[in-house]
Amino acid sequence: MRALALGIALFVAAPASAQVPSAVTDSIQYLRTRADGMGSKYAEQAAAWRARADAFERIAKEGRDPYAEQRGKIVTRAYRSEITGSLQGYSVYLPPDYDPKKEWPLVIVMHGGSSNGNLFLGVVLGNNMNWKEYSTYWWNEFEPRWLPNCIVVSPDGFGQVLWRWMGEKDVLDVIVDTEKHYAVDPNRIVLAGLSNGGVGAYSIGTRHAWRFSVVQAMAGAPSWLQYTGGRPKEAELRVMRQVSGMDLAANVSATDFRYYHGHLDGGPMKPWFVEAFTQRLAELGVKAKETWYDTGHDILYLVEKHGRTFEQLREVSRNPHPTEVRVSTSDYRAARQHWLEATRIENYPSQAELRGAVDGATLHITVEGARAFAVHIADALPSRPADVRIEVNGTVAYAGPMADLGNVAHFVRAAAGKPFE
Repeated sequence: MRALALGIALFVAAPASAQVPSAVTDSIQYLRTRADGMGSKYAEQAAAWRARADAFERIAKEGRDPYAEQRGKIVTRAYRSEITGSLQGYSVYLPPDYDPKKEWPLVIVMHGGSSNGNLFLGVVLGNNMNWKEYSTYWWNEFEPRWLPNCIVVSPDGFGQVLWRWMGEKDVLDVIVDTEKHYAVDPNRIVLAGLSNGGVGAYSIGTRHAWRFSVVQAMAGAPSWLQYTGGRPKEAELRVMRQVSGMDLAANVSATDFRYYHGHLDGGPMKPWFVEAFTQRLAELGVKAKETWYDTGHDILYLVEKHGRTFEQLREVSRNPHPTEVRVSTSDYRAARQHWLEATRIENYPSQAELRGAVDGATLHITVEGARAFAVHIADALPSRPADVRIEVNGTVAYAGPMADLGNVAHFVRAAAGKPFE
């Protein structure tokens, strides 16, 4: 983070002739491109976006970073997507007292089906409105009515893919891009989503649970099998299970996972979906925080308590070195939880289940459905004992100096039933 702070300081102090960083010019270009695509229905909003682009360009030409100066405001910036090669936008809010010399909590909020990143960040920060009128305000410039003491970002998610596939990639890329430009505390990253975004929180929040200090799934469906209904074919089932929180619930065993729903929700996110998720957690012996409201689908402000919840979230830190870890996966893109990772799935895309526990300098690991796995040693044993012992399925796979294992220790078995070595 010192390098980041120094980079920002040098940019701010640069002479007027200094070259504008590409991340800034890309974001300004995105503002103009987005304005051009709004159409006649949003002529007033498009003019405001162009005016902001012009203002940011003037600031940049003076050798200052216009985005670093937007404290206490909601703005849109962009990164170049590896998927499309085009600029992908997301909205960001900086606290009024933001200082790049210290690390800040980051909250990612994922919008629902009738929203986008720009509007949803405005709503999350206190600009309440009827969801049926969302489309009228998609491209408005919002002022935050609540000023949480954390960075808040809202991805677009590539439209309405409900945060699967390229939608998930957008969330992960936005985290990376935010970390490039702002001082983010890697152990205080919160993932939150409402409605379709709640589906995303169940999915991304179980697939990549280890990356988040807190996951908030609001008014969503925990399983794609529940949400789609019907009679999916076997191939469709395999694909849906890879991104379904119900199938991946074991992964949240070392994460503060919170889910919320309305007893009276009459939409496609049925209350019984969530009740089934609760039952699944109980079967797995996994603890999470469940909250119900005597209302329907629109529970955002009940959960966020009119902005007060942000202060609670910022106090929660991820444990980077949990003593117990579980991995449930059938997808190599989401095969790691904390210090344990499946690297070769048996009979892919069948589900692999791994469990790991730390007992002093000994790691006890059980593996089902995987032919190979990896242990991220420093994350598992931060105290770095001189000698370690690793037992896999009750058999000693390694006993000796920790230094000989390197940063990542790989274990493979030649065939089913054979020991890992």
